[in-house]
Amino acid sequence: MDTAKVQAKILDVLKSAPNGIDEKARKQLFEDCDSSNILTVFNGLLAQGKIEILADEHKNLIYKLKEANLIPGLEKIEDQIVYDHIARSGNQGIWVRDIRTKTNLPMHTLSKILKQLESKKLVKSVKSVLAVKRKVYMLYDVMPDSRVTGGTFYQEQEFDVEFTDLLTQETLKCLTKKAESVAKLETGPLEILTRSFVTISDILKFICRTKIFNVQIKDNDIQKILQCLSFDGKIECSSRVEPSGETVECFRAVAPLISTPSIVRMPCGACPLSEKCSLTGRITPSNCKYFTDWLNLDSNELIQLFFNQNRKMSGAAGPVGRPMKYPYTLSAKIAQFPFKWHVNNQWIWKYYLIGVAVCTPLFYKIQKGANSAANKAKWAESQKKSGH
Repeated sequence: MDTAKVQAKILDVLKSAPNGIDEKARKQLFEDCDSSNILTVFNGLLAQGKIEILADEHKNLIYKLKEANLIPGLEKIEDQIVYDHIARSGNQGIWVRDIRTKTNLPMHTLSKILKQLESKKLVKSVKSVLAVKRKVYMLYDVMPDSRVTGGTFYQEQEFDVEFTDLLTQETLKCLTKKAESVAKLETGPLEILTRSFVTISDILKFICRTKIFNVQIKDNDIQKILQCLSFDGKIECSSRVEPSGETVECFRAVAPLISTPSIVRMPCGACPLSEKCSLTGRITPSNCKYFTDWLNLDSNELIQLFFNQNRKMSGAAGPVGRPMKYPYTLSAKIAQFPFKWHVNNQWIWKYYLIGVAVCTPLFYKIQKGANSAANKAKWAESQKKSGH
């Protein structure tokens, strides 16, 4: 029997035996062939990467067809080698540069093989959140690990800020409601403190009952949110022993001992460039992104609001009206407000701005009437002095 026929027979035998064959079975199946020729063919298949030799628990040799060769469409040895490295990476995936290092294949050849494997839906490429411009390859039917996709808090490899904020609010709401309901009980302070703690499973049940989220939230996701709330000082963590003897973590909402200073709530309170900020120059309140985001208003919108009032009161028909000193100065002071005063709530400050914008035209009407009356009084007095 020639080498080609022996090689084909070996591959057929190994395909019919997914768990492989041992040395005894190999000798029985190929007893009609030359032993030296059989060993040469086996070594050739082993060098080509088509078969592998393993050892069982009794240290007996097992000849097994590589898993890549059980996949249809992998005729070339290069395709089999690349597929094998991708399969070994599991749900973590493997970077194309790592594949190139392990296979020593040219980049254009490797790219061609990867495209063929993707077209046959044998492998897939996934963007990793650890490196936006880096793709990792894994088997087509393998679910990527959360460290690759980012887990629940990422959507299309981007951090979902709105989802995270909403989940944080609902988690804190669950703890707050529990603390408020327990505080109404007519029991001792120690029992109130003990019963105000909530486990992660209780929080997860509360969030599932709200039916706000259309994604599956796991205990690990709640654990991460609770860690953030603990770092912010909004909750405290403890542990208790269940009747089954298992120790579980529990959490409760805590009220701050003192109110947070108003200057800390504003972006300017923690801004490292507050000393360099002024009404002129590159660093101004009007182009401060943090200040405008905090007010939820564009600083140019405030200036434009007063500018439009100037145009209406000046009666200018052109694109630029006569500038009036007081509104411009007032808007400049409003932009500089965080350095001058403290507010207890940002909503109060917003309503103040709206009130000033509404009352400014009324102020000028009153001022205009007062100036007119004063001018008439001066004119009448001058007429008396002149004897008219």
